Amino acid sequence: MRKDMKSLNDNKNWKLVELPMGKQSPRQWNKRFDDFMKSQDFTRSAEDPHVYLKRVSNEVFGLVILVLYVNDMLIAAKDKSEVEKLKAQLSMEFSLKDLGPAKHILGMEIHRDVKGGKLWLTKKNYARDLDTRRSTMGYVMTLGGGCITWRFVLQKCKTLSTMEVEYVAMTEAAKEAIWLDRLTSETGLPQGFVTHYCDNKSALYLAANQVMNSKIKHIHVKYHFIKQVVSKGKVKLQKIVGALNPADGFTKYIPLESFSFHRAKLQILPMDEEES
Repeated sequence: MRKDMKSLNDNKNWKLVELPMGKQSPRQWNKRFDDFMKSQDFTRSAEDPHVYLKRVSNEVFGLVILVLYVNDMLIAAKDKSEVEKLKAQLSMEFSLKDLGPAKHILGMEIHRDVKGGKLWLTKKNYARDLDTRRSTMGYVMTLGGGCITWRFVLQKCKTLSTMEVEYVAMTEAAKEAIWLDRLTSETGLPQGFVTHYCDNKSALYLAANQVMNSKIKHIHVKYHFIKQVVSKGKVKLQKIVGALNPADGFTKYIPLESFSFHRAKLQILPMDEEES
């Protein structure tokens, strides 16, 4: 092989061969799709490259939104005719299979009650490591009273106290909140600032004050990001009683009564209440 390559190089003689299967196809597909969407006056989100936006009216929700993951698409719009219009445009350029109203995407099941204005999302697969000696953190983001994103995972670092666990979680939640604020701003719903609720008084004090002592100086500098966004007014901190904290059930087992309370507070209903 080396002799062949040396001979080709010395003689400045090259052979054109086909690329290995799949080497360039994802990039070329992405570029082709991006060019097409831009030709239809869609703008690619600066915050999430998988999201395309097009404003069709001056109403608050006067947008057509397309979410792309590889070759799976999800289209949303207040006016159904805009959805049909975009599907027709896409079918003229690409070979599509219309699966109708969304029932699942990226491993998530979607159930809707249009008349009742209800939406159910189910993601059954969740893996966790039970033997790392790391703490579990959890947070939930709400908009208009309903949860729009949530997360509960093992922290990447090992923390030494409950305060550290909460403090690290506050930074992770703040990062997500800042991104969501920019994303909602693109859709015409800027939030200005985000209210961050936490049930740990020590973590709140640390996040709100530029203090440094022997108990916290070992915490990695990246987790002090929460101090920066608080000082700039992008995040406002507020104490919440643990029993009223919806994210409480993400990190520990809670009684059924508490679970039902938090579920209702987040406007989440079980599937068996769909008809009620």
